[in-house]
Amino acid sequence: MEIKDEIITANGKTISIPEDTKKHLSAHPDVLEFLEEAISKTVVPEKAKYFEGAINLGRIIGESKLIETEKIMPNEKTTFAFRLERKYPSRVIKNEKGMLCDSVTIEIKFDNVKKEYYLSTAYVGFPCPYEPFYISDETSDEFKQALDFWCKHALVYDSVIMDSAFEASWDEVLKKYPSG
Repeated sequence: MEIKDEIITANGKTISIPEDTKKHLSAHPDVLEFLEEAISKTVVPEKAKYFEGAINLGRIIGESKLIETEKIMPNEKTTFAFRLERKYPSRVIKNEKGMLCDSVTIEIKFDNVKKEYYLSTAYVGFPCPYEPFYISDETSDEFKQALDFWCKHALVYDSVIMDSAFEASWDEVLKKYPSG
């Protein structure tokens, strides 16, 4: 499905969809048919530099691939896999199903140089913390909260959009794939 270069929000803001984002969305193919509808229902607050929200489409549109798991410790082995167009692996769970969902989460940022809004990600499901790799300060509360969240959650493994799964601990993958 072709992704438009721009989509207009409910309050008239033009949201550009850069090529990097289009590549990023290859790991979220289920959102593509709902992307224009979700953005067109979004109200981005005036002068916002960042917006993230779950846009309820009023009907079941698919499955959220994020599921709650039994909590593990960062040094415990678990399963990871690389999703398409990602440089870091995600924690995954095999042989599980996602939860039926009526919402699309979108993340929109403002480019201060280009003076425009752009889509950074979108997926079927609800907002959640970034994976720990994307937070550079490992001593920050944000990093600790993200790691804690991802020790209690995982993505449903999908061989269509993920490489082979492998076993490792969060400590091991964070050391092997440092943020940056």
